[in-house]
Amino acid sequence: MKRAILLMGGVALVATVAFVGRGLVSSAASSETVTSSEKVRQPAVADTFYPADREKLRAMVVDSLKAATKVDFQKPIKAILAPHAGYVYCSGTLAAAYKQIEGPAFRYHTVILIGPSHRFPTKAAAVSSAERWETPLGSVPVDTGLARKLTETGGRIQFDDRAHVAEHCLEVQLPYLIVAAGGKPFKIVPLLTNSSDPLDHETVGRAVAEIADDTGTLIVLSSDLSHYPQASVAEEVDRQILSGLTSLDANTLREASEKILASRPAGLSTAMCGLDAALCLTRAAPLLGITEGKIVNYSHSGMTSGDPQRVVGYAAAVFTGEGKISRAAAIPPLTLAFSSQSRKELISMAREAVQAATAGNWVSHDPSRNPELQVKAGCFVTLKNQGRLRGCIGCFQTDEPLWKTVREMAVSSATMDARFRHDPITTGELPHLDVEISVLSPLRPIARPLEELKLGRDGIVIQDKGRKGTFLPQVAQQTGWSLEEFLGHCSHDKAGIGWDGWKSPTARIFAYTATIVSEKDFPGSDRE
Repeated sequence: MKRAILLMGGVALVATVAFVGRGLVSSAASSETVTSSEKVRQPAVADTFYPADREKLRAMVVDSLKAATKVDFQKPIKAILAPHAGYVYCSGTLAAAYKQIEGPAFRYHTVILIGPSHRFPTKAAAVSSAERWETPLGSVPVDTGLARKLTETGGRIQFDDRAHVAEHCLEVQLPYLIVAAGGKPFKIVPLLTNSSDPLDHETVGRAVAEIADDTGTLIVLSSDLSHYPQASVAEEVDRQILSGLTSLDANTLREASEKILASRPAGLSTAMCGLDAALCLTRAAPLLGITEGKIVNYSHSGMTSGDPQRVVGYAAAVFTGEGKISRAAAIPPLTLAFSSQSRKELISMAREAVQAATAGNWVSHDPSRNPELQVKAGCFVTLKNQGRLRGCIGCFQTDEPLWKTVREMAVSSATMDARFRHDPITTGELPHLDVEISVLSPLRPIARPLEELKLGRDGIVIQDKGRKGTFLPQVAQQTGWSLEEFLGHCSHDKAGIGWDGWKSPTARIFAYTATIVSEKDFPGSDRE
C-alpha cells in the first residue's frame, strides 16, 4: 500500500511523503507541426470507430453538424456531455453536442476531456502525459502545465498512459472538437477515471475546477448511457439517469444508478458507462458556477441499426452558468459522514488491532463488507491514557479501504510511535486507553489562507524548502489560537520554516477536514 505516514505530537503532524506515478507514451510524430522529440498519443480507433481517411472523416463530421440543431442558451456553456460510440451509431448525437459550441460559439482556449477508462484501472484519475494527440484531422496540443498541475493536487491523480493508449472515449471527441473550433487554437487536458470512490470524485472535481479558467475552459464529459437492454427499457433507464445528471447533484445521480441496477432490468449491464466521470463533473459544477443542465439530443443504437433488442443509449447535454465561484465563497469542503454502526465498527477494529499488537500478536482480520468503510480515506489513530498521549500515527493518502487503513494505523500508533519507543504501551494499560480516529478528506490547495480557512473545520499542511508540517482541525479548538497563530505555529513548530514561512511565495498550503470517531461517543463500550 502506498501511503504517506505521519507521526503526530499531541495533535500535530510532522512530515508527509508525496508520490506521483508516471507512464510512457510514444514519441513518434506524424504531423509536420510536431517535432520528433515530442511525446504524441497516436490514434487507437481510427478506421474502426470513425474513418481514418482525412477527407471522409471531415465530410462525415461536417455533414452531421450541418444536420444538427442549434439551441439558444442565455448563459455561457461551460460543459457538454457527448457519447463515444462508433460514429455510425452516434454521430447525430455527437453533432448535437458540438453544434452548441461550433464556430462563433467556440470561445475556449482549453478543453478538459474526462471520461471512463474501459480497459485499465485508475486511481482517482489517470492523466495523459503526451504533449500532443494525433488525429486524422491533425494533431491537438496538450496543456502540459495544467496536466501537471492536476497531478500535484493529490497522489491519486496521476500521469498514467496505460489507461489512455487503447482507450477510445476521449479520442472520438477530437475530430468534432477540431471542426467545431473552426481553426481556432485550443489545448486539451485528457483524463480518465473508473474509481467509484466518492472521495476520488471530490478530488477530481475540485482539481478540475482549480485549473479551469472562468470563461475560457470547456469541459467535455464523454459517456454513453444504458448498455444492452431492449430499446424501451433503455429509454426509461436513460431518462432516469439524465434526470439525475441534470440535477447536478452527485447523490441524486448515484442513487438513480443504484436504484436502476438494483431493479435488474433484463439485459442491462450498466446504466451509464461514464458514471464516475459524471460524478466528478457534478462535484466540480458548483465551483465552476454551473447552474443548469439541458438535454439537447437523445438516441440509441437501435435507431440506426434497426435492432431494438440490444441497444446502447446516447445523449447530448449542455451545462451552463454565469461564472466560476471564488474559492473563498465556494461550497463547503467535503466531510465524511458515518452511521453509528460504522463508527462502532471502526472503534472496534482499532481497539482489537491495538490489543493484538500490544500483546505481540498478529491477527488476520476478515474484510469489512460495510459500504461506508470502503472509501480510500486517510486517517489518524490517536491513543490516550487518561488524557495523556500514548501514540498517534496516520496517513493522508492511501490506496486501501478505510477499514484496512484504520487497523494498520492503530497497530502503528500502538507500536511504532518513536516518541514512546522507551515507554511502550503495556497490556495493563489497555482498559484505560481511549481510541480516537480522525478520518481525513482529500487535501485541497489553498491560495488565500486567511480567507479560505475556517478554524475548527480545517486542518492544514504547509510545505516549503523540502519541509512539511501539519495540524489537525482539533488543534485550533484545543489551543484557542487565532487563524494567524494557527498558521504561524504550524509553519514554525511543525514545518520548521519560520513563523512567517507560510507567507512565502514558494510555500504551498493545503487544507482538509477530519471526521472524528471517538470511543467516548460510546460510553460503556467493551474494553476487555
